Amino acid sequence: MLDRLSISRKQAHSIATANADASRSQLNLWHGAVRSGKTIGSLVKFEMKLADAPSTGENVLISRTRDTAYRNVLAPMMDPSLFGDLASAVHYNRGAPTANILGETVHVIGASDVRAESVIRGMTIKRSYCDEMTLMAEEFVSMLMSRHSVDDAWMGGTTNPDGPRHFLKRDYIDRADEMGHRIFHFGLEDNRAHLPEGYIEALDRQYTGMWNDRFIKGLWTMADGVIYEMFDPTVHVVDQLPTMQQILAIGIDDGVNHPAAGILLGLGADNRLYAMAEFAPPAGTPADRTRLLRRFENEHGTPDFHFVDPSAAALKLQMNREGFVNVANAANSHKLGIGVVASLLSTQQLLIHNSCTNLLNEIPGYVWDSKAVERGEDAPVKENDDFCDALRYAVATSQFQWRHAVPLPDDHRFDTEETAA
Repeated sequence: MLDRLSISRKQAHSIATANADASRSQLNLWHGAVRSGKTIGSLVKFEMKLADAPSTGENVLISRTRDTAYRNVLAPMMDPSLFGDLASAVHYNRGAPTANILGETVHVIGASDVRAESVIRGMTIKRSYCDEMTLMAEEFVSMLMSRHSVDDAWMGGTTNPDGPRHFLKRDYIDRADEMGHRIFHFGLEDNRAHLPEGYIEALDRQYTGMWNDRFIKGLWTMADGVIYEMFDPTVHVVDQLPTMQQILAIGIDDGVNHPAAGILLGLGADNRLYAMAEFAPPAGTPADRTRLLRRFENEHGTPDFHFVDPSAAALKLQMNREGFVNVANAANSHKLGIGVVASLLSTQQLLIHNSCTNLLNEIPGYVWDSKAVERGEDAPVKENDDFCDALRYAVATSQFQWRHAVPLPDDHRFDTEETAA
């Protein structure tokens, strides 16, 4: 299998030695920097384990949703430029519950689906692959591991780093020798031969602080201090907007005990994202807010989608009654939403119009919650964050609209499949 593929020395080592026994609660984990080659190495090993899978038990592929499973795992496996002739041995229809890989049926499961745990709980698993394991709940991973009761069972996974108190770091990476886990750390230098010249140096210049440690160095670094530390008003704030290709969405944060806030997001003719304007209505009823929102959109433009705080049931109901188009729940993961915004700010692909004064006032004070960090969670302090929340709602949930035009260095993008009207 390997002689058909372009494999780095680090990938070859991981493929040869990732033989931890899941029936003994042992994990094979590839972790480290973005674009470091960890995913391809892990997928080659997964295919090899499927090729010699026992006859008893089930195969599972788990990602945040089936859509991210397709983008991050199955699409690369079906790409001849990456997997050569092996790509023809992988068959999958996007969104389907199963794939066929080397003649083996593989169940494709979204970990964010509330039914996922009950599906896994009833299985006897022989082979499993987990995409972006830090996004999975600790209880889910523990339960998944317990289902590998077949002799010679195998469980593999990949992830970018999180905080040093994350359960995956604490219970698996730090206890690898004790528990028999096989852990492989990848840095960008491990994949230099497969990246464009100057790519690593450019990324290293773009990212700062914690984001550089995690994305570029592949370190499990504590979230501390200002969240968007790369934000520079002289770089990220514009006085004039370019012509917009598309007014993508408005993200709306709404609540009983804090002001409503909205950020209108557009895709400029220069293939950058722009926070075009902010919606800042006074306190009032849902009907009051929708009346003012209609006036706001008449002035600034009607977006293709309205992504609203999932808890704002009354506002969504009122918007639907009044005929606002495409009203949907905003994707509400702090970690993923903040990560996408940080990536775009770091690469100067997200700019903010100077009229968004509330947002610009909030960003310098948008900081990590030290108590949440101590629990192993990356979350902001929930104070003076309404417009920052609206921004991440608009940016993260609309990725399916702009990802074709605005590339990110990390291919593991925030999925929006969890949104619902």
